[in-house]
Amino acid sequence: MNRLDGKVAIISGAARGIGAETARLMVEAGARIIIGDILDERGWETARDIGGDSAVFRHLDVTSEEDWNGAISAAVARWGGLDILVNNAGLFLGKGISISRNASKPPPTTAGRRQSEQPQPCPEPVTDPEETA
Repeated sequence: MNRLDGKVAIISGAARGIGAETARLMVEAGARIIIGDILDERGWETARDIGGDSAVFRHLDVTSEEDWNGAISAAVARWGGLDILVNNAGLFLGKGISISRNASKPPPTTAGRRQSEQPQPCPEPVTDPEETA
């Protein structure tokens, strides 16, 4: 008996890379997989490459509640449940990072550190122009 026999999983970001390899390994270990991704062609290709009835592709935009509901419903309808979620998808917003300092908090101690280990001054905060409008 394989470790994941009878288990059902959804893997987001599974059309390629780490997600696709995770899907292959989980199917080899006995799981049935919903391959979720926004890259439809790659997702279908990955499901075909894995083969059999153990891996199917479903369009999944991780920012869409409707897509999540559809993926979960597909797993339940096809295999009777859902046991595992691998949330592998990355999300790139293309925004800057806002850095803030808590003025009421004292700076970390620097005693015993070499100059190269000393905390560096915080750069000016980066803000999203849309947030200031």
